[in-house]
Amino acid sequence: MSILTSQPEIEFNSIFWLPDWVARDRDEMLDVALDRVSSCDEGWIVDGSYSIIPRLLPLADTVFWINLPHLAITLKTLKRTVMNAIRRNQVCGDNYESILKMFGRFNNLV
Repeated sequence: MSILTSQPEIEFNSIFWLPDWVARDRDEMLDVALDRVSSCDEGWIVDGSYSIIPRLLPLADTVFWINLPHLAITLKTLKRTVMNAIRRNQVCGDNYESILKMFGRFNNLV
């Protein structure tokens, strides 16, 4: 969406996850997200689903909510996580997926 609209993307996962997969405080996350949104004069795209979204809605003029089936999301997340771990892609800020850690976290999603 960001590429199609030429608007900057604000990725919530990179705001929420600090190095070593430490979760950022929700109030602090909101402050960072609001700061990034306010620095975008021509518009912005947010990516992610967090409890702070209702606080950003009044600042938006258009909302696209993509609601995919749970199974599709789960399979895509599993594939993406495995591929990121194999390729050692940097994700969610300064973090890397790990095959060993993946199953501990993934069990919480199932």
